[in-house]
Amino acid sequence: MERVTELEHRLASMRTFMGMLLAHLEDNGLIDRNLLEEDFWKVQATSHLCERSSADMKAVFAIADTVVT
Repeated sequence: MERVTELEHRLASMRTFMGMLLAHLEDNGLIDRNLLEEDFWKVQATSHLCERSSADMKAVFAIADTVVT
């Protein structure tokens, strides 16, 4: 069984917060979610970040999808 560290708990909390914030901004017409997400992935592709960072942001966007009403 893998032990979850305090840092992982904190990162999960931040991912949830970011996803909820993204959904709130989209719901209120303050951002164009599709454009933001497309631009983010373009920038990330040129940044050469690790696979784990991509997985983190996929989780953020997935949380936003579940929060959007």
